[in-house]
Amino acid sequence: MTWMNKVMMAFLVVTMVYACDNKKGKASMPATTIMNIANDSINTKYKKLLSDGADAYIKALNDFDWFIEKTDPDKEKILKRIKSDLSSYTFLALSDLHFDAEGFENAEAYKLLILDVIKLTNTREKIDGLIVTQDTDFINISVTTRENKALNYAIDLRENQDWLDDAFFEKFINNSLLKETNSLKRCFFLPGTDQTVYIIVASPTSFLRAKASGLIPEESYFIE
Repeated sequence: MTWMNKVMMAFLVVTMVYACDNKKGKASMPATTIMNIANDSINTKYKKLLSDGADAYIKALNDFDWFIEKTDPDKEKILKRIKSDLSSYTFLALSDLHFDAEGFENAEAYKLLILDVIKLTNTREKIDGLIVTQDTDFINISVTTRENKALNYAIDLRENQDWLDDAFFEKFINNSLLKETNSLKRCFFLPGTDQTVYIIVASPTSFLRAKASGLIPEESYFIE
């Protein structure tokens, strides 16, 4: 099972909780069943958009804030890729950042990744310092904001070895770095088929609208 599939499967394995309907006294559907129905609906919209052709996909893309904010040269690159390769993987043209999930065994790899995120989210002016150090078992990250807030995160190499820390983006990037620098953007994983990680940087509202319109399939898209 690939790194991305491990993450997605962990996300989907939730407790089967039944909520009682106070009026009818009947149990509702399990949370996992509701989630799967929603996922199937979004994936169906994505497939439908693809079947309607590149023009239909591009028309939906033109209403996506993420695309509207792109520079003209970046827009041209995205459109060229969509027009030249309309397939199950078309949504990957929306990736802002991609990299191999393996190869994160040292401080430099995490430092470079953080710098990429800072550039993509335009938060450089809100950060005063970035220090990433490493000892035998841990990689320690420390970011100081212009408001003098210290943001720290530790990665256990004994657990992750040379793989990207599973919680790095959610716990540190989204809920610490971007939140404390008052960024409206967050990093979201796009579905993957191997150990390549695909990231799109957008506001949560914009990202959800893109999925609802069929531009981006659910994380379960490539899971059999």
